[in-house]
Amino acid sequence: MPENFWSPEDVTKKASSGEIRQPERNQKWSVLSRGEHCTIFAADVGAEEGYPLHVHKHHDEVMIILKGEGEAVVGNKSRMVKPGDILFAPRGTAHTIRFAGVLLAIDSPAFDTGKPDRAIVE
Repeated sequence: MPENFWSPEDVTKKASSGEIRQPERNQKWSVLSRGEHCTIFAADVGAEEGYPLHVHKHHDEVMIILKGEGEAVVGNKSRMVKPGDILFAPRGTAHTIRFAGVLLAIDSPAFDTGKPDRAIVE
């Protein structure tokens, strides 16, 4: 996979390889790039319930839906999402996506897997 360019197919393939696995949630996450200012993840969310409503203490997160449809919640707003939709969850804002599919997530500042900053709120 090229270092600076990814097609939706590249991201889907990388997501399904799942370097970071969460079998209890039927999810796989892979790092596409880790830079000084952001981390880019490919995620395969294999369960309709998605990820529990949560906040990031230190990160803003941008999510781009590549495959699948479902409900997204950011703050006090909820809407149905489909491929091509983009969500932005500023640091400290509760959010989730309830769908089975693939997304690209960009966390800024760079994510340190040794210092998780995710807090479940539901």
